[in-house]
Amino acid sequence: MTQVEELEAKLDAVSKQIDVFYLFWAATLVFMMQMGFAMVSAGAVRRKNTTNILLKGLADACLGAILWYLFGYGFAYDRDAANVNSNHTGNAFIGNGPSNFALAGFGLHNGIANQEEDPDGADWVHFFFSVCVCCRFGHHRLGRCC
Repeated sequence: MTQVEELEAKLDAVSKQIDVFYLFWAATLVFMMQMGFAMVSAGAVRRKNTTNILLKGLADACLGAILWYLFGYGFAYDRDAANVNSNHTGNAFIGNGPSNFALAGFGLHNGIANQEEDPDGADWVHFFFSVCVCCRFGHHRLGRCC
């Protein structure tokens, strides 16, 4: 391996790490929007209802994260359709393979053989970002109700 190839490999690794960091930072900002929406919702109701509306926002975030973990990620990202060794054919509208429901297809620390492990944690950061976006839309519904 020449010195140029080594530098290109290092640059590719650093570029991927920067991409993962940026996605994590964006997910954190989207998650922080929940607090902003909570403050807007609390300001839109009378004082006696503030605790109720804040608790509804927290319940939306928690329930949204659990449902996205169990069902949403599996429907949105059909990992089985990309696997050439699988007999599964992808669905053009919605994912229906068994791999990503409840994150069953993630190869990191779950004991599944023949799964590639991502040392940068890009899969987990992508999951966190998608959870944050899912919960954000649930909170928009709450804002229309208060």
